[in-house]
Amino acid sequence: MIKWLSRISVTSEESDSFYHYHDNRVLPTPVDSAETANVSLYKFFVNFSDFPFQEGGWWYKPDYILNELNINSAASSPAHEEKIQITLDQDSKISYTFKGYCYTGGGRKIIRMEISFDSGKSWKLTTLHPYPKPAGDFIPGKGGKKDSYLRHRGTRNWCWSFWSYTVEDFVEILLGNGKNIKLEHQWLKEICFRALDDGQNVQPDKPTWNLMGMFNNPWFRVRSHITVSKSENGVNLLEVEFEHPTTVDPNSTSGWMRMGEENSWYLNSIEPKKIEIAEEVVKKEIEVKKWIKMSEVKQHNKEDDCWVVLSGIVYDCTPFLAIHPGGSESIVLTAGTDATEEFNAIHSQKAHDMLVDYYIGHLQIETEKELKNEGEIENNGLLIDPKQYKPLVLSQRINLSHDIRLFRFKLPVSEKVDETGERQTSGLLPGQHVYVKCTEVKESGEKAMAIRAYTPISIDTLFQSDHGYLDLLIKIYFPIRGHPIQEMAIGGKMTVLLEQLKEGDTAEFKGPMGHIVYLGNSRFSIAKSHIKLPGVKTQYSRIVVRAERVSFLAAGTGITPCWQVIRTSVHEHQRAKADELKISEPRTDKRDFVIPKPPRVWLLYANRQISDVMLKNELDDIARSNTDSIRVQFTLTGSSPKTWVGITGRPDETMIRSYLAPSSERFIPVLTNEGEDEEWDVGSIMFLCGPDAMVENYTILLKNLGFKHGQNLFVF
Repeated sequence: MIKWLSRISVTSEESDSFYHYHDNRVLPTPVDSAETANVSLYKFFVNFSDFPFQEGGWWYKPDYILNELNINSAASSPAHEEKIQITLDQDSKISYTFKGYCYTGGGRKIIRMEISFDSGKSWKLTTLHPYPKPAGDFIPGKGGKKDSYLRHRGTRNWCWSFWSYTVEDFVEILLGNGKNIKLEHQWLKEICFRALDDGQNVQPDKPTWNLMGMFNNPWFRVRSHITVSKSENGVNLLEVEFEHPTTVDPNSTSGWMRMGEENSWYLNSIEPKKIEIAEEVVKKEIEVKKWIKMSEVKQHNKEDDCWVVLSGIVYDCTPFLAIHPGGSESIVLTAGTDATEEFNAIHSQKAHDMLVDYYIGHLQIETEKELKNEGEIENNGLLIDPKQYKPLVLSQRINLSHDIRLFRFKLPVSEKVDETGERQTSGLLPGQHVYVKCTEVKESGEKAMAIRAYTPISIDTLFQSDHGYLDLLIKIYFPIRGHPIQEMAIGGKMTVLLEQLKEGDTAEFKGPMGHIVYLGNSRFSIAKSHIKLPGVKTQYSRIVVRAERVSFLAAGTGITPCWQVIRTSVHEHQRAKADELKISEPRTDKRDFVIPKPPRVWLLYANRQISDVMLKNELDDIARSNTDSIRVQFTLTGSSPKTWVGITGRPDETMIRSYLAPSSERFIPVLTNEGEDEEWDVGSIMFLCGPDAMVENYTILLKNLGFKHGQNLFVF
């Protein structure tokens, strides 16, 4: 639809037109209905002091009007339903040029346009073409002359920009490494596009729903459907059809972003045309490819050979490990087992839809006895176990505030002594977490079960061990009756179950696990799948990253992994001072470097209100007692009492520069002995610990300050 401007009216007051207030608005995601949008701001929030009373609801709040465009991009080549046919032989090679446009608002300039062939794991720069020039028109302004760019006074940009990207061997891109048509899971499933402007605004990977459907600007994704057939002379023929999200025709039903399909946005290695097959796999309604016994599944229990059973279906997850958003460890720990209960408790329908590419057969159970035997895992005597859940008794619970609890669970064999004469502990190292499972049996006999990952605040290190117990610091999310947001109305499923626990009750634990582990002496062991250091060539699954300056930017319950590392570092410094010993004896091996000392640590901890701050007294005590090695700063983003001595406001660039260590932008490989993990010295390292939205926002901000995700910036 094209709208022609015929009249401009200038008034001294803002327009009172109905459409001015009720059309071009981006309302907050929690405002999910017209009824909610009409509720006054005063009545909508529990904390009334944060939002003044305002009649008319959200429509009349000026912050949500659309005054400028956000950043966006699209591809024109390949076009929707465009097809390419390729004859495959030993010398098959075809070039292809991708084209499209991008734009942004506020007069900002597009400075980068990127393309990805692996669902956003890596990106390639496209060629941005110069902004178009008017055909000989004179543009007034400073330096105005004929054929000037469409800019305002030479500093502002008001036009879209065109881009292009050429691949010389498109067959390699389509089929993956080796151009092997048999490796179907490696075939190109989608092509992603994103733009970035000079305000460092970048398109997000997923859309953010809002009531009016305005300003959704996620990556532009073009999906590819590949089929292989044989010609009359026996040569393989490759046909690729491209599919855009949707079309401009309102009556068209084509496009992969189909109306009514809740998960149609997500791809993650599943072709849209196979969604129906994926649902059938979960329902076990397809023709059985193969019957597999549990004894065979158990044999595939390693990182390079990883099978799991879900709802009676066997999947080979080995090729999926490298692209799993949560890292490979959580899947590898379930390798060779039936992970149905845990999978269903944690994952959404999106995850179920991703299974189809990894289906290899159905589980064969012949007798009830075999079912029991095959499902058992041998108890290895560990206090907690990364492969199976073990019950722990709640020995003590302490109410630290109206919604913060300390749960202390007793380790069942805490008095056991190992061969060295030391008492056994949980084996939990700084940075690691555990999975906790709680089950409630209702009066009807129905079971309510939830599984969540938590980082305990008790640890087991060289310098300090919490013998005999495991502590969880939990914020309880209580139900809020009548709240228009369903999640707020029913509360946190897991925390509500934990709140019901009484001393003497049990919860089940599995772990420890985690992609980041603090080894001591300024060294972190990090899973290779989370590392993006240039030149990493290790054959091992983990990389050691060393940094003498460690910064934590934390929010809310994200403080718990930070607390583990801070507490361990304090004990390192205290032991070094008390014993007047070197941290490590001089080495006689071939490493040509000085053994590092414990790190200096900076913490910037954000919370909404002072009652939300966890471990405040403990952190204050540590900061006062270790002024030379620990620096702690609290900030409140909501209302603060008159007695508050910290700072206020959301962490921004100025706050980060003031209260956290700067980046050294040093990436030096360290010489190691044969058989040891590869090690890198980065000088200064930053950890983000908090909600997903916080992590996504600050990953972009910190990049401007020299912290690069996967190099010297990591997320707990």
